Amino acid sequence: PERLFWAARSALKEALREGYDFARPVGDPGELTVPTAYDKAMKSLLGAIDDAAKEAVAVLITGESGTGKSMFARMLHHRSPQKPGPMVVIPCAAIVDAKDVDRAFGPTKEPGGEIATAKGGSVVLEEVSELDEDAQKRLAKALEAVGSAVRIISTSPRALVGLVERGAFDRALFDRLALTVLEVPSLRSRAEDILPLAELFAVQSGAPRPVKFSPGAVARLRSYPWPGNVLELWNAMERAVQLAGEGELLAEHLPSEPM
Repeated sequence: PERLFWAARSALKEALREGYDFARPVGDPGELTVPTAYDKAMKSLLGAIDDAAKEAVAVLITGESGTGKSMFARMLHHRSPQKPGPMVVIPCAAIVDAKDVDRAFGPTKEPGGEIATAKGGSVVLEEVSELDEDAQKRLAKALEAVGSAVRIISTSPRALVGLVERGAFDRALFDRLALTVLEVPSLRSRAEDILPLAELFAVQSGAPRPVKFSPGAVARLRSYPWPGNVLELWNAMERAVQLAGEGELLAEHLPSEPM
């Protein structure tokens, strides 16, 4: 895994060097599909997103990797008064040097950067917990420069409160980003949603309706801990459909133990 992360970061850095703009305006996705939700915690989250969308305050979305935080950030923008404006996504994990910081948050003497291009809309700071100390300071200055003209939505797979307590994340910046905090539950904690989601992803991957699961496959779906959450389930179903062809989805087509 460490080699994979290193390779991915190296590729991102090279792409940035060649001029690829990761902080990009995202076009209107149309009416976003409401996530499958039978679980009480997920229903509560969807209600909280509707409530937060009405208020023009900064929102921090937390949760484990693969839970769909970026999707909920888009949903929040889509349901807010900022919807007609642009939505700019800044993947903070891809900010690896001073040039990246300047591009995202603007030079020290002219703060704003890509954030300023979202005036009248929203900025999504993906994985904001990955910003180093200098980038955090520059982000704070950029936020001061744009003021209330931009709505800030942040996501983090790590507990920012713990980082603040350890001095790894600026407390004042945290207070500014986390006026409202929403937590996306892990897939293993929402067992009622696993089978409906698996069927949905199978259909999206080309499985004929109705999707046929063997009893063993159902048992595997329910017993597997899904450490990669919804993203892992999506990938697993895509693979399972390829292996099953036109036949029934079997337990052997699904992951048996966490990697």
